[in-house]
Amino acid sequence: MFVNLLQGAGTMGQNVGAQEQQQQQQQQQQQQQQQQQQQQQQQQQQQQQQQQQQQQQQQQHQQQGWPVPAARTAYRYPSAQSAGPSAHQFQQGSSTGGHHHVPHGGGLGAHPMNPASYYQPQ
Repeated sequence: MFVNLLQGAGTMGQNVGAQEQQQQQQQQQQQQQQQQQQQQQQQQQQQQQQQQQQQQQQQQHQQQGWPVPAARTAYRYPSAQSAGPSAHQFQQGSSTGGHHHVPHGGGLGAHPMNPASYYQPQ
């Protein structure tokens, strides 16, 4: 739109003053075009950031949606209630001057010689 107006003014205006005004208007238009290009680049960057955020959200939903067996949760996150009597047995056995095993995982009551004690239902 603006370019057509400038071309029309160029064919009509034969004065030197009109030509100078034309040049100034063209320079202003070039500056405006550069600003528009910068704005477009910023918009593209924002779109990329939005895409990254969407990907992260999808990954989080997938991780939360995975079915985790109760045995694995009991093994990874042991509590004093889920440990049961095997914790007391294990502590007594280590305090009698045996191998002095240190229970790992913050009070995990699993006996080292009994693999079935690792998979206790909550």
